Amino acid sequence: MPSDVDAGARHRRKLCGDPIGLRRLSFHAKGGKPGFVKMSHPANDTQACTAMSGAPTIEPRTRAVTGATNTRDPFLDCLKGIAIVLVVCGHTFQGMTPDFDSLFPFRIVYSFHMPMFMFASGMVAALSFQTIIFAETIAYAGFARGLLANIARRVPRLLLPFFAWGIVTYFFRADYSRTLGDWILLIIAVPDYGLWFLVALFHCTIVLALAGLCALALRGLGASYGADLPNRRFLGFATIVVSGIIAKLLLSSVPNVFGLVFAKTYFPYFFLGLLYQMYRPNGFSSFVRFLPYLVFPVLAPFWSRVEPSIVVDQLSAIIPRASAATLYSYAVALSGTLITIDAARCVVLRLPHLLSGAVAYCGRRSLDIYAIHIFVIGCKPAIVGPVVISLLTSLLLRQSRILDLVLFGEWNRSPTQLQKLVAIVRSRSAGGIRAQT
Repeated sequence: MPSDVDAGARHRRKLCGDPIGLRRLSFHAKGGKPGFVKMSHPANDTQACTAMSGAPTIEPRTRAVTGATNTRDPFLDCLKGIAIVLVVCGHTFQGMTPDFDSLFPFRIVYSFHMPMFMFASGMVAALSFQTIIFAETIAYAGFARGLLANIARRVPRLLLPFFAWGIVTYFFRADYSRTLGDWILLIIAVPDYGLWFLVALFHCTIVLALAGLCALALRGLGASYGADLPNRRFLGFATIVVSGIIAKLLLSSVPNVFGLVFAKTYFPYFFLGLLYQMYRPNGFSSFVRFLPYLVFPVLAPFWSRVEPSIVVDQLSAIIPRASAATLYSYAVALSGTLITIDAARCVVLRLPHLLSGAVAYCGRRSLDIYAIHIFVIGCKPAIVGPVVISLLTSLLLRQSRILDLVLFGEWNRSPTQLQKLVAIVRSRSAGGIRAQT
């Protein structure tokens, strides 16, 4: 059975010294207990990359109980699982009463759940972004090809399900005054009639590609003029931050067409999630980690989707009102996000494997739940019912590779779960027949 360290070494060699995170959540074979493991790096693997980035390196997490490495990150899967359950909670609260904006649980969930989902998406994006931006050599053409390939992969993963579920939604509407063509044009112009989050995430991927090109140019400039700067960790961090700010400014100058208003709103959370995963994969220090537990309970109860907050009214006496509103919304959203990240760590570390695996499975099927739950949101029991029905419906739909591609943006060449089950039944039946003869 390969050890976690051996698996980590193979992963490092494969990624050519990926410089993003020395300590990550791993699962010990000893006693089957999860915990944090500090992985050591050979100096020749990461010297060049770390010199520029200064960031620690991230190792993949493994389940010792299976004895094999797992390319998926159980922590990120659990975080996405909690995020999608919160989305279902928000829509459930929204359907409880026509005056849902005054409903306290609705306001609490809506104060941070979509920024948190975008933050988590940025954390996932960091895993591929880091392997390109911190390569040992600066290859602009190769980097551009990698980014374009990543954007091309996102088209079937994000845009194809967006249009597919948009068409499905059209046939479930009570009003057929619009033609199907008009409906498609409407969801293109106003994506919040459909799965708007997919469009926003696609736009954020494009903006991140621009930020990556800018970061690579700044890195080349730093290598030419500042190769001997003593604090290279700060230099690598500052390079990415400046690139993100430039990309955000470019995004702000674009008109609000094709749902770009959502990208303008949520790209900062996406980018902050990327930075968090690259430079603080294990969280902040104990003191900083405690702050969200003070900020969120104090500020979140005053959050409202449609009415000005009294907190903003108080802050506007000190700073401009627009700045006060922005500061307040970021404080609430980020504090709620960091609390949720801690909750995801607790799920992975503290809960039994069966429960943590269920949450992680929801994370792996977050798109499925996001797309399907709205059709069954009224099912009982509340929240649990829509999630379970969405997962079961997804399991049936994914038995067809065509539907898997069109509805969920994945082309799975391996046998489906139903095919595996049929194969197991057939093998056992054949074994029973041979035993009788």
